[in-house]
Amino acid sequence: MDALIAAGAAEVALGALIGFPYAVAVDDSPTSRRLLTALRVRHPRRLRQLHLDLIIMGVLLMAAGVAVPDLPTAVALAVGIGGWTNALLFVPLMVDERQQHRAWFRAVTVASFLAVSGGWVGVAAVAVAGV
Repeated sequence: MDALIAAGAAEVALGALIGFPYAVAVDDSPTSRRLLTALRVRHPRRLRQLHLDLIIMGVLLMAAGVAVPDLPTAVALAVGIGGWTNALLFVPLMVDERQQHRAWFRAVTVASFLAVSGGWVGVAAVAVAGV
């Protein structure tokens, strides 16, 4: 199995599991609020973004691995790492949205977006070259 397909499948699986705490987040009961507090989730909409982004990015990684199986390692790494980090950047925002204004968060965000954007351009270039 292609590593990109496996990475995508793992990302979809994690996204599916995150669906459970998200389901709790939309239920505004005292028990749900206690659970979210225990998980340190202060911004449930970021939990929804994490859930959806993990699933979407995971599906895209699997699709790339199936559609363009002979990607150069650098391209596969860029799109794979970028796909994971883009989604996981919602985790610190679930706890404290002020993180998005910190230098470390901005640096990681820029690096992640450069990786995923460059990676997808690479996927497209390899796919077009193979036509």
